[in-house]
Amino acid sequence: MNFKTLLILLSLLLLVSCSSEPSLYYLEGESEAEIFLYKKDSLIRLTIPSSEVNEYLTYSSLPLNEALSNLFGAKVVSVANTSNELYKEREGYLNLLKEVSESENIASAISLYSRDLRKSSFDNTMNELSDGYDTKGLLKVASKCHHFYDYALAPMLLQTAPWEEKEEFIKLWSRQIFL
Repeated sequence: MNFKTLLILLSLLLLVSCSSEPSLYYLEGESEAEIFLYKKDSLIRLTIPSSEVNEYLTYSSLPLNEALSNLFGAKVVSVANTSNELYKEREGYLNLLKEVSESENIASAISLYSRDLRKSSFDNTMNELSDGYDTKGLLKVASKCHHFYDYALAPMLLQTAPWEEKEEFIKLWSRQIFL
């Protein structure tokens, strides 16, 4: 293989790796849903009322995985449901981790301790509270991150706005957060 071919091949690989789509981890409780978006070195945690997600499913007529992928422009890695009680218990553990680590937000706390948490029973505990959720995978990608954000989407969405406008806003916003 000559030098020019190798240079072109390396450039293409770099271009493909830089344009990779985000990964999405989704957990839905009865009243709130949590979304982690991961791309390159950024981990973003979003919370949104479950009712908004269900309204979008009705509006879009898409299955959950496709709807999430369409709305957030991400590859869906993990989807799970849990009860409100277990969701709140899980949220309590995550907030405790945030407080103990003195982190700015939950996403940064998870990343800060991701290697230690993977060696502990933390992922098993989280999985018991959210059956089928890929906690181990989330901890693995969190260990690669250096930028962390935590957003509540409810205040950003006008409750009276039609879903056409909400969808447009979320799609635009989702693309901008990784720039």
